[in-house]
Amino acid sequence: MNFRVYILVHIVLLTISTVCSFDLTILHNNDIHSRMVPTNKHGEDCLDEYDKNCFGGIARLVYKVELLRKQNPNLLYLNAGDTFVGTVWYTLFKWEILAEVVNRMRFDAMSFGNHEFDDGVEGLAPYVNATAKFVPTLACNLDASKEPRLRDLFHKSIIFNIEGRKVAVIGYVTPETAEISAPGPTLKFNDEVESIKIEVKKLKKIGINIFIALGHSGFDIDNKIAENIPDIDIVVGGHTNTFLWNGEQPSNEVPVDEYPAVINHRDGRKTLVVQAFAFSKYLGFLNVSFDKKGNVVNFSGQPILLDYNVPGDAAIKRFLAAKEKILKQKYDTPIGKTNVLLNGECRRYECSMGNFLTDVIVYSVANEARMNGKNGFCKYPAAFMNGGGIRASIDHKKNDGQITLRDVLRVLPWKNEIFALEIPGHILKLVFEHSVSKLHPNTTDLYGAFLQVSGFKVKYDLSKPLGQRVRQLKIRIGKCCLGRQYEHVEDNKYYNVLTTDYLAKGGDLYSMLREIKQINMNMGLLDKVIEFMKQHSPITNHEFVTMNVIVINIIIFYLASTVHLFQLTILHENDIHSRFVPTNKYGEDCWDENDKECFGGIAKLVYKTKHLLHLNAGDTFVGTVWYNEFKWELIALLFKYMELDAMSFGNHEFDDGIEGLAPFINETADAFPTVACNVDVSREPKLKNIVFKSKVFEFNNQKIGVIGYVIPSTAYTSSPGPTVTFNDEIQCIKEEVQELEKQGVEIIIALGHSGFDVDKKIAEEIPEVDIVVGGHSNTFLWTGEKPSDEVPKGDYPFVVNHSDGRKTLVVQAFAHTKYLGYLSVLFDEKGDVYSYSGQPILLNYEVPSDENINELLAYKAEKIREKYDTAIGNTLVTLSNDCRGKECNMGNLVTDSLVCEAIRQKTIDDTIRSTRYTAAFLSGGGIRASIDKDAVQRKITIRNVLRVLPYGNYMVGLTLNGSVLKQAFERSVEQIPGGQEKKYEAREYLQLSGFKVKYDLTKPPGERVNEMKIRTTECVTKCQPNIKPNLKNLLLGKDCIQKYELINESKMYNVLTSDFQAKGGDGYSMLKDLQPEKFSVTLAEATVEYIKKYSPIKTKLEKRSLFCKQRKE
Repeated sequence: MNFRVYILVHIVLLTISTVCSFDLTILHNNDIHSRMVPTNKHGEDCLDEYDKNCFGGIARLVYKVELLRKQNPNLLYLNAGDTFVGTVWYTLFKWEILAEVVNRMRFDAMSFGNHEFDDGVEGLAPYVNATAKFVPTLACNLDASKEPRLRDLFHKSIIFNIEGRKVAVIGYVTPETAEISAPGPTLKFNDEVESIKIEVKKLKKIGINIFIALGHSGFDIDNKIAENIPDIDIVVGGHTNTFLWNGEQPSNEVPVDEYPAVINHRDGRKTLVVQAFAFSKYLGFLNVSFDKKGNVVNFSGQPILLDYNVPGDAAIKRFLAAKEKILKQKYDTPIGKTNVLLNGECRRYECSMGNFLTDVIVYSVANEARMNGKNGFCKYPAAFMNGGGIRASIDHKKNDGQITLRDVLRVLPWKNEIFALEIPGHILKLVFEHSVSKLHPNTTDLYGAFLQVSGFKVKYDLSKPLGQRVRQLKIRIGKCCLGRQYEHVEDNKYYNVLTTDYLAKGGDLYSMLREIKQINMNMGLLDKVIEFMKQHSPITNHEFVTMNVIVINIIIFYLASTVHLFQLTILHENDIHSRFVPTNKYGEDCWDENDKECFGGIAKLVYKTKHLLHLNAGDTFVGTVWYNEFKWELIALLFKYMELDAMSFGNHEFDDGIEGLAPFINETADAFPTVACNVDVSREPKLKNIVFKSKVFEFNNQKIGVIGYVIPSTAYTSSPGPTVTFNDEIQCIKEEVQELEKQGVEIIIALGHSGFDVDKKIAEEIPEVDIVVGGHSNTFLWTGEKPSDEVPKGDYPFVVNHSDGRKTLVVQAFAHTKYLGYLSVLFDEKGDVYSYSGQPILLNYEVPSDENINELLAYKAEKIREKYDTAIGNTLVTLSNDCRGKECNMGNLVTDSLVCEAIRQKTIDDTIRSTRYTAAFLSGGGIRASIDKDAVQRKITIRNVLRVLPYGNYMVGLTLNGSVLKQAFERSVEQIPGGQEKKYEAREYLQLSGFKVKYDLTKPPGERVNEMKIRTTECVTKCQPNIKPNLKNLLLGKDCIQKYELINESKMYNVLTSDFQAKGGDGYSMLKDLQPEKFSVTLAEATVEYIKKYSPIKTKLEKRSLFCKQRKE
């Protein structure tokens, strides 16, 4: 296509601007996939616009965009493709409804997505023609010169003139569209990067210096464009449904990176990369400032969650309501029922929907043969299809499990046919190699080509090179189509398998199938699924949820009958943190046994763990009001009943000092040992005879050694006192291994509490250790499709392979009794790991509880409720504990509470001294929970506050000079790697009141404090008459202007903190020799007092600490 430049006058043209910076707001969407109305997580339409589980919809988008247009005059609204396909809205109304809606949405530009080509050029050209007057479509890498129906309807780029500044938007689309969609032979897709480079070069010649790439190729390609074309300022992408976010996520999506992702170029320029997930759930919102040269100088923003709080545009709602009546008449009649969740998340793991659909394919072909008199033999016993072709789930909890035609069309919006293949074994192996060719170990990346199967048993090893990842491939023997006998696939043997026409024609890059002998079975997949549902409902787990695919990062070894093997089963938990009864995701106690949102509890643990080797990796103390009220006594009682075999310390076991720990160990010593090889208690008489380095167990003449350890930073993150010393974990384990080997111990387990990174280091450096059972980092490990909200950090178990062939297995089980770790291991004659299996057990409502424990805890709970569950105030905002490496509003609330409490206490007796303390700091690691305004229905109780501040620390005042303050602020960011302040958790990071601190992370540790200011006493002094009646206004500067002054390193200052920190806790050793002024008030009590007086709480982020510079990559 000839190069053309189209100039749209987006806002009234002005003369050439002389302003130094130019501000531009970008709104953006991608992968809407015809989600016309709000939908839930299963992709189901929601008709109740106030349903809190439903998001997005065109009406909300239009309302929000129009509102933002009024507030931001320099604004572009961009769409990055894949508006077509995905729901019955597209199935019935095709391009016509999308053209109507897109024209009403008033995009400033849009790109193609691959699915725009699914109905060929004949299904796309009318749409582009209908929208061309209002919305330009862009694609610089699409050659339509041989396609007269399309070539004059789209452009390579477009130029907007905004306040005298020219902004170019360049379009692109993935070249894989040729393979994964149906564009036909007249269209050619070229490389995105090279095509954009050519277009940028042309546009620069006419004076353009601000460039936006708008397209649909996936986040990896978006980043590649940003990295390879520094002239591009912003990349607005789609295709991979990537979610980017800063801070605590607002919904279920797990962020892949920050919003925006930033590419730093060598010449100092930056390129910003954004996507906005998919399905209209979010509206991307990005503010960018450019300098005269068109370079990005500043940016901010965040995707906007379009939930029930966002109204819908009334005209759009009326338009869609009329169309919905047509849909309902045609698609909402029940055709079947399911008793199980048919999960459609199929792009990395086996999914139940994939099992169901491929089983239906095999069944349908076999049933047809039987009806034609060919009973007794199944010619096609196996099938596969791409996970990306499965577009939704069907929830058995909705409408009593009734399935409608609308539900099925959400799952299968395509018109795929069933094809049969006669395929040699070596090609079949290539097919399954391609299935995982774009998946990476230890990530959560997705791939639409990942195969769902029936009649295959497949094991992958993602740690192997591409082309070598299929470790086992078996196919069902063709005697019974749904039988359980399998044989290994042989390279030179031919197999009859079934698939879809899409894959048979090479879709999703399965090009190896194009030349294979194929037969069109003249069966529509959608038709056969509907037919099956009508005839065989209800659908159950027994028929369709099987383990066909295992994706692993290690090889699974099979047993050899000639080898003498010893089997050991280990149950384990860590970081219980006094979660004695089931709790929900907010940490609140649950008493309804059947509440599906609640997990864990000691009663469920006891029910599952009797009579097995049971290990606890520490941090059972502290975390809830149960510990605040009953301390160690209740834990000792419960643990003896649990029949633990051994436990290690956690750092929080020392929070109440030796006097709070020793009675617990004494009480439980006869029931189980406490082990810790790196804790020297020789100078502590209360512990020295009841703590051991290791414990040896013997089963069937096989000796097993369990060595304990705990993180050495316990010395300053807790309160063990001066008589206990903590040594390096690895060195002490090495020494204890040698001692155990002298006793003939061959199987060694390290049990401890130092975090997953240290657990792996132990495994790597000490090959004699067979299993590491860890804690502290609350790490979730899982193999396959995750059972709940936690995102796995790796497979369960995590495997370290040693050069001599030995293996060490590393496990943790998340935290809070939500899971019980379950690991079964076979050892050979030498005591080395031979094979293993297992998975954490989710302790949900389906797991019964021990009745005796339930009765005990119900009795104790009455005292808890009376004391802690009365409302003390309310909040209008969610108070977040995301405090370990950045400012959080919970940190602001707590530190403000300390200052207010000090003013209140001093004012009572001495108004002159009331101005002494104007500032406070606390380490973020001491703030242990959030308070979600919706979860608590905006009411705050003492129990809520004690979950946030469970440690019982007292507030103290310190008088110190500016140089010591600087050392404290340097400690706050000492452990943070340069440039990664939002990704690295630093528990010692300070939360502030009355300070303003700027850090420069490009500097080395010890030199990072760029600026520090403290609140002056002038405001308090000038407003002296207002102190008693209006303390909060005083603190917030509402009665007069707050003033801050630069901290002088030679000047003395008065600040507030906790007694823990004043003693040097969290590494603040510069504070421990100061003489604190003690207040008889705990941090929790001060916070409770503040909430009582100043509700409703509205605390927000105020840039009390910020990062002025980041490391250039």
